[in-house]
Amino acid sequence: MLNVYFNKKRSINVLLITIVSVIAMPNRFVFEPGWVADTGNYLWPITFALFAFFPFYQKLTKQKVNPYSYVLSLLALIFASNQEQVGICVFALMILIIGYLVVNGEKVWILMPSWIINICLLLVTVLSPGNKVRYNIELHRFPEYGQIGLLKKLEVGFSSSGSELFLNFNIIVWLLFVVMVLLARYKIKDRMLKMITYMPFITSSIFYVFSMHRDSHGWTDNIVNNFFIQFTSLGTKLSISNTITWAPDFLILILIISLVVGLWNLIDDKRKAIFAIVISAMGFLSKFVMAFSPTVWASGIRVDMILYFSVVIVLLMLLKEYETDNKKGLDLIVNFMVPAGIIINIIYITAMPW
Repeated sequence: MLNVYFNKKRSINVLLITIVSVIAMPNRFVFEPGWVADTGNYLWPITFALFAFFPFYQKLTKQKVNPYSYVLSLLALIFASNQEQVGICVFALMILIIGYLVVNGEKVWILMPSWIINICLLLVTVLSPGNKVRYNIELHRFPEYGQIGLLKKLEVGFSSSGSELFLNFNIIVWLLFVVMVLLARYKIKDRMLKMITYMPFITSSIFYVFSMHRDSHGWTDNIVNNFFIQFTSLGTKLSISNTITWAPDFLILILIISLVVGLWNLIDDKRKAIFAIVISAMGFLSKFVMAFSPTVWASGIRVDMILYFSVVIVLLMLLKEYETDNKKGLDLIVNFMVPAGIIINIIYITAMPW
């Protein structure tokens, strides 16, 4: 489905990068609680959601909606919307796409059943009496959760989402930042805008290098380690009266702005640029919303799966820009990324404590 949506030219380069990107996602996605739990609750709902949007894609590209795929997409939507994180993301994206089509004078009646199904399933999720039961059962995983207020929960969601996206190294996220740097070199002429676009790559690289376990440590290592100490199960050690404690959240905010500015300036078609920003926000918020559950930490990395898939989508959109402007450059990226992705995964799997 990613290939259908983001590789209309059927480029072998984009296809290879799509495959390697999905495979190179953290293996803990499917190994933490078990294969069935993670694939059934995360991987398959995301996959079905991608297919559920096929009629929307056909409307956006002015194609005739295929009746067979339409019926199958509704069935896929029923499954996908039963997962809370996926369901809310689908809801938001449907609103935006339907609104865009209406503004452009398109008829959207054929898409309304999908939206109604999604809304009904979200209501079932929100109103389910099992929510309270589960909350009481899971509260032991985060005993302090019942005592923290709304603002603190919002801060927990913001800092945990931001640290996962910008500060915890992952090859997929890092590759996105690398491609942003490579594109910015010749697409952005303004030096200040170029440096802003470089910031996510520079920051994530610094934190990865200096947070590694090494024999010798310098003052830079100490600064990075002290910075990471600020991130706790109760969010950062934010105190209104102590401005130094604002640094982690402030840095994350700056990096979010840098990412938005970069995407806006790197994608020529501003409608696609807005879509890339929306997808990024959707991935960020899918992690952010976990702050309203006492399982925000106990759930592990699997609740970040939507975030990582959003990164893959934005990466593919930037690669399309790269292919249009510099096909030889894309060939070099593929020649490096595909072998590197395979080697990294072999090393990671081999090193796991089976």
